[in-house]
Amino acid sequence: AIVHAAGIVAFGPVDELSDATLDELVQVNLIAPIQIVRAATPRMSDRGVIVMISAIVAAMPTAGMAAYSAVKAGLSAFGVAAGRELRRRGIRLLDVQPPHTATGLEHRPIAGVAPTLPAGRDPDEVVRAILAAMNDDAARTVSCEPLPST
Repeated sequence: AIVHAAGIVAFGPVDELSDATLDELVQVNLIAPIQIVRAATPRMSDRGVIVMISAIVAAMPTAGMAAYSAVKAGLSAFGVAAGRELRRRGIRLLDVQPPHTATGLEHRPIAGVAPTLPAGRDPDEVVRAILAAMNDDAARTVSCEPLPST
């Protein structure tokens, strides 16, 4: 299995977004994960799993995060299409779309200041949802809803 969980965020109105910020968002959050998939899949065996973290903003774009939302939506679309291709080889690609998660990412933007965000999801909860999906052969997308306590 491969879990790609690296990323960056930028905040602010789209008309204040610099070209350099846009380039960095696209490179880190879209191109790098695609390159990782391209490099890894020839070496993966049947029943391999690739996990990519997009975000809830892929499905629910957010004002003040237009470029970030667009890049995450692009990653999610790549995951759907590449997942269909890789399925033929027995490799499953999971698109994880967590809501705001309490990792502190919002305090490390490459541009802008984070808007007021809801309380972040517990990272351990997100990890448990990912692990459950990795063990579920039918899973393709992970929304990171809370899991029942065991």
